[in-house]
Amino acid sequence: MVTLFLSQGAIVPARGPHNFGWDPIFQPHGFEETYAEMETQVKNTISHRYKALAELKTFLDNEVVSLPPDIKISREEKKSEA
Repeated sequence: MVTLFLSQGAIVPARGPHNFGWDPIFQPHGFEETYAEMETQVKNTISHRYKALAELKTFLDNEVVSLPPDIKISREEKKSEA
């Protein structure tokens, strides 16, 4: 299943820090600030990326079976499996 998360808004003249992608020029509907000008906590409540990551976390928490406690996989082992 694929879920799309959209952010509705307008492209505006750049405002705020130019630290991440389109954030300085995207102003979400209902807000006076661009993503770049917003506090992270506010942006995360409306961002399509945040919504997608929250959905992924829910899926992983509910659908992915945990390894038994006696099985440990280190980061090095995971890298070599790829």
